[in-house]
Amino acid sequence: MKNLDKLIDTVNYLLFLNGGKLNYTKLINLLYIADRELLNEFGFTITGDTYYSLHNGPILSNLYDLVKKDAPDSQQADWDSYFYNEGYELYGDKLNRPVQELSDIEMEKLEEVDRKYKNYSYGQMIDLVHDPEFCPEWEDPGTSSTPITLQDILVKYGKKDAETAKEIVEEL
Repeated sequence: MKNLDKLIDTVNYLLFLNGGKLNYTKLINLLYIADRELLNEFGFTITGDTYYSLHNGPILSNLYDLVKKDAPDSQQADWDSYFYNEGYELYGDKLNRPVQELSDIEMEKLEEVDRKYKNYSYGQMIDLVHDPEFCPEWEDPGTSSTPITLQDILVKYGKKDAETAKEIVEEL
């Protein structure tokens, strides 16, 4: 993972906006939506994570591994010093930690996405990211997973042509 500190700040900020806990499926979906909107609007993502289609929708691969406790030991230990799971709920232990890694634009995008989907349950979030009108880059892989590239997101969601998408991805 390129920037675990930034991912920790990002998750911590979303948990702060939600009173310290959030269903982790909803959290992953919110971060996916925020990343793809920033990619389309400004040509960068908040997390720098990699994306995959799974049965319940798109995931951020490194974040998913951390939540499921499948990350490399050193990363998992850092993550676990901030967050813990109880069932499907993710909790933050250090919500008063100053946000150091996020720009104003990134925090505004997280606030915007959180506000827009605040009242959605995790089931409604799954339905949302399964909607081909809303999330055309996601394809149900059944019991497997398939990668979602930045170019896929830019072309299918952002409605950019393939050449423009390729240029943006190369700049990243």
